[in-house]
Amino acid sequence: RHDLYPTVYALWKVPSLLPALTVHAPVLQYLFKGADLMFPGVVEVDVVREDECSTVPITSNDLPRFLKGEKWQVTLHPCTACSDAGSAGAVAVGCISRNWAEVERRADGVPSGKAMDVIHFYKDHLWGRGPKTHPPIAAKMRSAAGSGSNAGAEDTPDPSASSSSS
Repeated sequence: RHDLYPTVYALWKVPSLLPALTVHAPVLQYLFKGADLMFPGVVEVDVVREDECSTVPITSNDLPRFLKGEKWQVTLHPCTACSDAGSAGAVAVGCISRNWAEVERRADGVPSGKAMDVIHFYKDHLWGRGPKTHPPIAAKMRSAAGSGSNAGAEDTPDPSASSSSS
């Protein structure tokens, strides 16, 4: 963990900087509380072939063969983020927890166990040291993440925030 990792701010500017594991909004509440990413929470994975990027379901046998320690980002699934295509932007950055060859699969084909050691996430203390801007399509992310999404952003103005629910 002594390597340099891009911040979510950098990934919002250059999304192609790291490959992505894509999650649905309910997973964010765990990431925003500091949890590592588990494979059952991942729905899609970036696949790059011949300078073209596409995504494949996590249950596919056509996944990239990632290696332990590789840097990846976590993005929000576009169906969760909005009705238009496109990611909501990086919500976390980390390193892959184990080599692809070591990953076990459940009976339904979904890989099991920890996928990524999360190093930095949207609204953590590192995010709070920056300009405190929000990722693309952030309103949906914040409402999905619930109360766990405000770590490190005590008095941050948030123009798209709705009233909090208890």
